[in-house]
Amino acid sequence: MRTSPRCIFRCLLIVSILLGLVSNSSAIEYFETSNGLSYPQWEGGHTEIEMADLNLDGHIDLISIGDHGSPYINTQEHGVMVYFNDGTGRSWSVHQNGNFGYGGICVGDVNDDGLPDIGYGMHHNYSSNDFGDQLIEVALGDGSGQNWTPWDDGLASQGEDYGMFACDFGDVDNDGDLDIASTSFGSGNPLMIYLNNGDGTWTHSQAVTTGNCSMIVFFGDINKDGNLDVASSYQNGSVFFGNGDGTFFNAMYNLPGSYCYGLSLGDVDNDGGMDISFVNNGNPEVWTFDESAVQWINNTGNLPTGSYGYTHLCDMNADGFCDLAATSSGTVTVWTGNGAGNWSFAASYVIANDPDCYFEAFRVGGDADHNGYPDIVHLTDEGSWINSYNHLRFYRESSLPTSLTCFPVFPGGGELFPVGSVRFTDWLSAVPEGLGESTVDIHLSTTGPAGPWTPVAENVPNNGRLQWIIPEVTTSANCFLKYTVTAGAFTVEAETPLAFTIVSSGVPNVQIILRPMNPPVQIPAAGGSFDYNVEVNNNSGSPQNCNVWIDVTLPGGSVVGPVVNASATIPTGMIERTRTQLVPENAPTGTYSYNSYVGIYPNAIWSSSSFDFEKLGYGDNLSLAGWLTYGEPFEFNENQCTLSPSSFILNGCHPNPFNPSTTISFELSGTAQVRLDVYDIRGRSVGVGLAPTRQYPAGHNAITFDGSHLPSGIYIYRIQAGEYTGSGKMLLLK
Repeated sequence: MRTSPRCIFRCLLIVSILLGLVSNSSAIEYFETSNGLSYPQWEGGHTEIEMADLNLDGHIDLISIGDHGSPYINTQEHGVMVYFNDGTGRSWSVHQNGNFGYGGICVGDVNDDGLPDIGYGMHHNYSSNDFGDQLIEVALGDGSGQNWTPWDDGLASQGEDYGMFACDFGDVDNDGDLDIASTSFGSGNPLMIYLNNGDGTWTHSQAVTTGNCSMIVFFGDINKDGNLDVASSYQNGSVFFGNGDGTFFNAMYNLPGSYCYGLSLGDVDNDGGMDISFVNNGNPEVWTFDESAVQWINNTGNLPTGSYGYTHLCDMNADGFCDLAATSSGTVTVWTGNGAGNWSFAASYVIANDPDCYFEAFRVGGDADHNGYPDIVHLTDEGSWINSYNHLRFYRESSLPTSLTCFPVFPGGGELFPVGSVRFTDWLSAVPEGLGESTVDIHLSTTGPAGPWTPVAENVPNNGRLQWIIPEVTTSANCFLKYTVTAGAFTVEAETPLAFTIVSSGVPNVQIILRPMNPPVQIPAAGGSFDYNVEVNNNSGSPQNCNVWIDVTLPGGSVVGPVVNASATIPTGMIERTRTQLVPENAPTGTYSYNSYVGIYPNAIWSSSSFDFEKLGYGDNLSLAGWLTYGEPFEFNENQCTLSPSSFILNGCHPNPFNPSTTISFELSGTAQVRLDVYDIRGRSVGVGLAPTRQYPAGHNAITFDGSHLPSGIYIYRIQAGEYTGSGKMLLLK
């Protein structure tokens, strides 16, 4: 029987996506496709523009409630303004509804009916009816993107009297529905948080800060504790960590100043937590958050200085690294990142109509033309100062897709999601013209990338974003999403690159106890070691998937580690492990704390235990080097206290970052066949310098990986020992 070329092509596409062979070019370029965006003529002032599929046709639309001219001030702007995409990202048609405006907007499903709803803050609440008569509102959509029903009782109830503006949706209390944040119009009101009661009423939760602001707000989990945090440009603080109940606390820590202009959130270092970009004295800066040290790390690297306004973090070239887009006078510039503070100029364009224009709104992220790359929309104030007015402009990335692809964006690995909370998942998908409309199926595995898979959503529009409620599953740090995109006769699959965590409701009754074998522990000046015992008691009534990790608090208060971070399935009852910790010669003199934790690394701690030891001589190296530990593996077997011959614990790699080689160490409880594979961030095997599959003995083992032939970047290593696998990230920095 002869196989058709179409069938062969489909099979090749599936294999290519699974193996990570289909990828987008790293070169990016933008050109304007603003046909239809000139009506109605905008007037002046700030606004907020969102990219979202409002009519569920699989194509990204644009939505706003206008600038200073809305409603009907020197313009025909009014109410909710939706610019519908023609399906190619080349032409737009507007539909307006309402008699209000001048503010910000957000999109999400607030009543869990599967249809897009909107939240908005405004300065011109001029409506004579319920649709548009208060400064913060939420309205339900009917799936057309044209009709909206007020669902807003209790919003703007705290004396907001000057004007609200930018908004964002997020489940800040993890109860399964979207809550809302809204900023003030420049000054006069603080950042307001309202909780969704699920019936069209809202309860005020917190007024986070006061003072002047630049009308931006984003939700995102920065410190990876499973609770959404909030970032908003205010003069008295711009970053606030959530407590999981709708309240927040200041988390500026060591960020420069207190007013982060033009901010954005994105996972720059690929650790599963959001990081921040902003403008400081005109200069774009990027800072990542270190959860262990509870401080911000300057990742600005070689970004240029200048006079910039807005920033936005997004993977613009779909290579797995977060990039930075920023605005300056009449210009948009994109730098690609490598996760370690190295930024490369990638693209820029100038507003030809007015190269000195001022940006009034800026947003990136939606793929309007389905070429697999994010696009850019902004509002620019163009013309001489006395006659200037705003122009809405859309710039799409210029690449033409040649094959059907899918690229997971969020989650990417390392995130923590509480069961029952609402979260979003994002992806990019290239769909060549001629294949027709595309849909996506999304499935969840809590047991690793091999499945089994349970449906999250099936046959939904391939528009790059899905809102989902985290299902009731047993706590697992080995969760993956699989995306299956179908267009015509073609299908591709892709999975999240690394595992994320789902935490079940409540804290399991699991206790950890850490004891030194021969106290008191005193380490001589020349260095030494001590033996210790870890006891884990699982009294929850069922096996628990979790992490066991250990770190070391130095005499000065800084932390080394984790020196151990093991995935574990803990059976009911009690398990003990005995290990040895090496203390290097150059560790400083003084008293140390040796700390153990059980839970979901790094912030969901179910139980902890520690003991002190003393170093009698002085050293000055506070790095991880030399802090090695070995002994009985931490990876517990679910059905018995002893480990099966093929089980193992992956201790990670050292050094990391590395140049050009690093050592990946692991422990076996019995002889096993071991294989090492290394992939780039796109999932492509590097194919050179790998250890062949061979038999390794029980105990501590190591494989050296040589990356001298590879460019700088993040790589994923995967070790298979019998039926068990483990993986991690490593950074090659040349």
